[in-house]
Amino acid sequence: MAISSNTLFHFTNELKYLKQMIEEGLWPRYCIEKKWHGKNLAIPMLCFCDIPLSQVKNHIGRYGCYGIGVKKDFARNNKLTPVTYLHQGSLLYNKIDYYISKYQTPSNNLRNMDFEELMLYYIKKVNGYNKSSELKCKFYDEREWRYIPNLSQNIHLEILTGNDNERKTIDEYSKRTENYKLELKPKDIAYVIVEKECEIGGIIQILQKKFGNHQLLEQLFSRIITVKQITEDF
Repeated sequence: MAISSNTLFHFTNELKYLKQMIEEGLWPRYCIEKKWHGKNLAIPMLCFCDIPLSQVKNHIGRYGCYGIGVKKDFARNNKLTPVTYLHQGSLLYNKIDYYISKYQTPSNNLRNMDFEELMLYYIKKVNGYNKSSELKCKFYDEREWRYIPNLSQNIHLEILTGNDNERKTIDEYSKRTENYKLELKPKDIAYVIVEKECEIGGIIQILQKKFGNHQLLEQLFSRIITVKQITEDF
């Protein structure tokens, strides 16, 4: 059995967000990456997992029952790339750890950015705590791919402190990236995942409204699957 898939999945916890992804595109938002030295980094990103359907059950339980599966050609064409996982005590971990201890002012110019700072956008600890859980997670199992929008004067990572109202701050930052959505076409979509069978009809209607009589729609309709199907059949 292949360890990786030909499809990358992005999950959400509500049906309305899945519908928005189909209608408007995939929206990169600011997410908090907990690093070191009391610094949490808010990074503009869109995350996918490279996990076969047969092994995606735990991921669904953690991130939500609604998802879009995109083909890897779509990912590569939009400059997505796997993140680099760091284990505490490794040479790269120690190098980045030291860099973050000195890190003060984020750059907004990719051309002038230190390599270590660019790495901050694409690294993740092997283990850590999920934002919605106090349980320790093995992030390495997620095989994350990440999309980072073009960095600019307004779009770059931010350093958060414990005094910030982080949820409100993240929502404000994410307004900056609204115009950097990845729009989907039928050829890009490998699967659509919903929680319940009764939700399939609504997704079909949205796909028809969005893409009209596109020749690939009938094929795509057959790839709308439920969490129950994944649990029982894959």
